[in-house]
Amino acid sequence: MFTAIIAAMERVELLNYSFELENLCGLRYLGKIDQDAVEAMIRIQMDLVLYETMMGRRVNVRPKDMSSIFRDTEWFRYLKRMFSEGDHTIPEKIRKEKPILHFATHNLLGFSRPIFDALPTQTFVKVLPLYMTPACCG
Repeated sequence: MFTAIIAAMERVELLNYSFELENLCGLRYLGKIDQDAVEAMIRIQMDLVLYETMMGRRVNVRPKDMSSIFRDTEWFRYLKRMFSEGDHTIPEKIRKEKPILHFATHNLLGFSRPIFDALPTQTFVKVLPLYMTPACCG
């Protein structure tokens, strides 16, 4: 239910699962990675997910999956991205559209602090029981 509410908000992108974020936070919690390294890796991961989402690379067309484009009210824009010009047009598209990334996580509430520390202060992060929705780069 939370994903549907969040997805209905303006500029929110399709739901993504980012096990990389969970693993990075877990490594930090276990003391296996330094704070500055985990923050840098989280920022890199957010940028990569944003770029790939806007390119149409992170498109799930399995109709029954939670992260399927067909669960989004604007599913056609994701199909259109797959056939649109990419690479050099994406940075300007990101600046213009100011997309908001939408992540689902499974086990992150207890050790999500590195995400809060890594993201700029103007970034909106809303933590709900099972879902995390960082608004990145907008």
